[in-house]
Amino acid sequence: MPTEHVTAFSPRGDQLAAEYPIVENGQALGEVKVWSSGAVRDGGADDTRTRVRIGFELINHGEMPLRFERERLYLEEMPEPGEVRGRLVPDQVAGDLLVPPGESRQVDVAFVLPNSVWPNDVPGYRVAWRVFGQRAHTRKTPFLRAQEPTRADVWYPYYGPYYGYSYYPGFYGPRFYRYPGWPAPWGVRRFPY
Repeated sequence: MPTEHVTAFSPRGDQLAAEYPIVENGQALGEVKVWSSGAVRDGGADDTRTRVRIGFELINHGEMPLRFERERLYLEEMPEPGEVRGRLVPDQVAGDLLVPPGESRQVDVAFVLPNSVWPNDVPGYRVAWRVFGQRAHTRKTPFLRAQEPTRADVWYPYYGPYYGYSYYPGFYGPRFYRYPGWPAPWGVRRFPY
């Protein structure tokens, strides 16, 4: 997911998008929305490479066309401190790069990573892009891998996280039972599974 200007969604509404206004001479000429479906590997026999897919939506509010420049479009990795930053040019660009006044266009871009890189090896990246109106508007949109919340992230007030199997001294000897909900009964030992 993008890490800045996250104020929009992709046209289908399934991805968070970064939104950038295009302003010239104090007038809003348009907007650019940027989103990503992340690094994926199809797993087919004919192509065993990881691809990063980026989507752009260009909306023109002005009276002159906006042009998306393919030559200044690249993917930039976010390396560890002290390492050299690598750049990739797009493998595939689909969509209209010229947006007439009062219209919007969608551009889909795919970057191919080296064979040795798997989707889990990609914690984040930046996408550099440029749009021309009367002058150039250059940006870099950073993306980081989104983390889904797990059950271990659930924190119960006053008691902390609690789930798993519990030992409870019953009338007929010790009992083990599943206690997934609210705080453990007083004096109960926890046995996480």
